[in-house]
Amino acid sequence: DVELAGASRDEAMDVAAGLLTHVVRHVLDTVPDVLAGLGRDPLAFTELLTGKFDTCTHAEAVDRLRGGGHPQSADAEIDWVGEETLSREADRPFFVTDYPKGSRGFYDREDPDRPGVLRNFDLIAHGGYGELVSGSEREADYAT
Repeated sequence: DVELAGASRDEAMDVAAGLLTHVVRHVLDTVPDVLAGLGRDPLAFTELLTGKFDTCTHAEAVDRLRGGGHPQSADAEIDWVGEETLSREADRPFFVTDYPKGSRGFYDREDPDRPGVLRNFDLIAHGGYGELVSGSEREADYAT
């Protein structure tokens, strides 16, 4: 999980994306032969070093999954099969944001402008690998 004291969700998402690109850069620079040994083309990973990752909301992800025949609950976290399905359809990592309140930890902050929506995310890998990391703005008000 990416957690930063006093940070916004967007700042946490930037850290998550930066961690992923840092790891990819490190692997490409130091052990590209390991990727080749695993049957992976190191050049296929260089595309991950450019640009920002796309984002879709939880509601959009649920609609895509249901449209493809997967019975994903609109009130729950995306299940493992759903994450794998979305991941397989993608050609690069992407974020899923705005999970519904109650679907995740009590410490995920609710969006003050959109009651019932959490200020959180999952970073999903492409190629069928599913979730890489999650995070959110954390609720800091003890009474809440």
